[in-house]
Amino acid sequence: MQELLNKVQIFHKMFGGHIENHYRAGISESLTIMRARLLVEEVDGYTGPSAYPIDVDYALTDTLYLFLGTNISHGMQTTRSINSMRFILAI
Repeated sequence: MQELLNKVQIFHKMFGGHIENHYRAGISESLTIMRARLLVEEVDGYTGPSAYPIDVDYALTDTLYLFLGTNISHGMQTTRSINSMRFILAI
């Protein structure tokens, strides 16, 4: 999990994505809305009528990126947060 978070954080640094270094519950409304819209788009791609295997693959990959990027936006890329995610996800 830490390796994936590190890669997404590098991506955010390269392309100007939002990064918090300490936990922050509230992020900007525009960022929250953008992430929610992207998540809806990915769910539609996953469950849409033409959910071919490649569409499902892309949707799940993008959903994972959104999950990791949102954690970074909230400053949750710390060891403590990762351990909590592992417990919740049972990984």
